[in-house]
Amino acid sequence: MKISLRNIAIAISVIMLGVFFYQLYWLNGLYQTTSKQFDKDIYEAMDIADQYEIAVRSEMINDTVSEESASMNIGMHSDSTGNKVMYSYNQATKDTVNQSNASQDDKNSLSEHVKDTEKLAAYLKKTMHYINDQFIAVDINVFDSTLVEQLTKANINRPYQIFIIQCGNDSICAAGNNNSKFNTKYARQYDFYYDFNDEHSYRLFVKNPNKQLLSQMLGMLISSVLILAFLIFTFYYLLKTIRKMQTEEELKNNFTNNMTHELKTPIAVSYAAIDALLVSDSPADEKRQEKYLNIAKDQMEQLTGLVEQILSMSRKDNKKIDLKPEKIDLPQMIQNLIERAKLFSDKEVTFETDLKTPSLNADKMHLFNMLNNLIENGIKYSSEKVHIKISSYEKSEGTILKVTDNGPGIDAKYQSRIFDKFYRIPTGNRYNTKGYGIGLFYVKEMAERHGGEIVVESQTNKGATFMIKIPKQWIK
Repeated sequence: MKISLRNIAIAISVIMLGVFFYQLYWLNGLYQTTSKQFDKDIYEAMDIADQYEIAVRSEMINDTVSEESASMNIGMHSDSTGNKVMYSYNQATKDTVNQSNASQDDKNSLSEHVKDTEKLAAYLKKTMHYINDQFIAVDINVFDSTLVEQLTKANINRPYQIFIIQCGNDSICAAGNNNSKFNTKYARQYDFYYDFNDEHSYRLFVKNPNKQLLSQMLGMLISSVLILAFLIFTFYYLLKTIRKMQTEEELKNNFTNNMTHELKTPIAVSYAAIDALLVSDSPADEKRQEKYLNIAKDQMEQLTGLVEQILSMSRKDNKKIDLKPEKIDLPQMIQNLIERAKLFSDKEVTFETDLKTPSLNADKMHLFNMLNNLIENGIKYSSEKVHIKISSYEKSEGTILKVTDNGPGIDAKYQSRIFDKFYRIPTGNRYNTKGYGIGLFYVKEMAERHGGEIVVESQTNKGATFMIKIPKQWIK
């Protein structure tokens, strides 16, 4: 079953949209995960800063109150060096849960124990706050300095502002020393409550955290964009290739149909001429016989030219075109071409010649076919009154042959493609004109095989001029 290019394009577009939206979904999930980890790091930094702030105040209280009052410091002890060590429960509990020999029931039990321990630890910490707050107010600067260290360890380097807030009226009780100046309206807010009734909290504003989140995702973003760009390019190239293949297939089909017609015409005419000689009741007189035989000869020459063009085209890639250079009487060749064109054309054709080159070296058969193709094209695509001008002149690099017609001209956007194999211009009356799309391709290939080139100069509705350059010295 033949699938149309439109259906292929729709299928590829649907796939591309699916890939695009999946990429968006995946990137959004990555952003959400990164954002949650960012928030978790913020709260952990605030928690550690709060613990350190409690420890500092506890030390100050131990130095100023009696030994009995100091014994109320729950969860604090000194190491051998005298440094304060905060109460730590998370790592010990996690190590217990992660023991490889623990059963599932044991793990469930330990998980519940972790939750209870966390609740107890939070309660103990708030108790510490309550006790310390009776003696010394919360020192936000100690909290702030520790927070800076913890945020740096967590690779969080965004500007921030930290305050102590009285939650009842949402008023500011104190502000940190390291606060940056920015509008908190567009910042992300974090509240860390530290007393029993959530009457006070540390309030942290982080400026534009998305900038850091996106920088952390930069590698993934670039990879996603590159993958998407590669897929788009691949699908575009695939569509372009499929379109080209379908176009070439259509052109080949048109070529086959048109060439079949072109080959049948000289065969049919030659058959009719020979048949007229054979079935005649009376012996053919000499003139009549010569007429029919010349018709057959001309048609065979035309058929030979068509076959040679096809063979030349097929032999082009393996370089088997055998050119036979010889000195050509150019005016005589042009005269033969003109007579032939007038004989077989059903239009009113006039010719003008301006030949400044009496002769040149080239392959006679191929040069004849090249010029004949250009003349026939000028006649086919022109109106009922056709005027063809053929000229030649010498230049330092070789001989220039020009064929100019008064046809509809060739639009600039098609001029780069008219020498492609099987190509026919899909506009105007060219759909209604017989042809098979290899004439100009053949002319181009033969000009290049002679070491020269062919170029076209044309404007819409102003005719066209084809120039063949044959160098003085050329390689077969």
